Amino acid sequence: MRSSLIEKVVLSIICAFVFVIFIFPLFWTFSMSIRNPQEVFSYPPRLWPKNPTFANYKTVVLETDIPKYFLNSMILVLISVILVLIISIPSAYGLSRFSFRISSVLIPILLVVQMVPGILISITFFKYSRTLGIYNSLTFLSMTIAAYRSPFITWLLKSFFDTIPRELEEAAMIDGCTRLGALRRIFLPLATPGIATAVIFTSIFAWGDFVFPFIMIDDYKKFPVTVGIFAYTEAKYQVTTHLVATGAFLMVIPALIVFLLLQKYVVEALTAGAIKG
Repeated sequence: MRSSLIEKVVLSIICAFVFVIFIFPLFWTFSMSIRNPQEVFSYPPRLWPKNPTFANYKTVVLETDIPKYFLNSMILVLISVILVLIISIPSAYGLSRFSFRISSVLIPILLVVQMVPGILISITFFKYSRTLGIYNSLTFLSMTIAAYRSPFITWLLKSFFDTIPRELEEAAMIDGCTRLGALRRIFLPLATPGIATAVIFTSIFAWGDFVFPFIMIDDYKKFPVTVGIFAYTEAKYQVTTHLVATGAFLMVIPALIVFLLLQKYVVEALTAGAIKG
């Protein structure tokens, strides 16, 4: 019992340490966002400002283009999620339900493709977009993100689809459903946790990605929030650290809300393969 207690204490300390590591940047960003310019570079630095103010949030929302960048990011996320699901759901379903000669090597190939740095793919798509005359397009940027994320999402969904009994679809087809009908009425409702997880991962990536938008978009009116905040720092000559921190903290909130609302689906989908059979 003493050994078990020690293990629990050590594990709790490790978890607390990891929690602090991950939460401190968010806390510091919020702390910077409620400072006035004089307190931004105060010495010695303080974890919490002497005179906290939320005037920076009003400035960011009403006097900068960051709200427009937020709208661009929402459009980017929406299109990216739709494209990824259109590509990944049929692909994962096919890999899960049908056997063919190269099916055993497709999953490793998908994972290897996912290891390719995004910067390499973005340069290739940049050249394609200039050649095709669709540079500075949020739609093409969404297609680029979908192409990059679809292999991982396909692998993720395939692992989850494998846990759904085939007998349910077979019973539906015996009762008169076509395969597409069984897929729509039986399979997809059961696959909701996996699909929700795919939506979360794709949304967070599309919302927070910097490399692809930075290379594919140079029209400031079409910047997503990541590039927009960076561009704001470059366009100003006065101290804007507190305003940048405000925009960055606001940027985190939508992703955090989506994850908190759907986190139970993430856990269910990621552990599905472990309990198969």
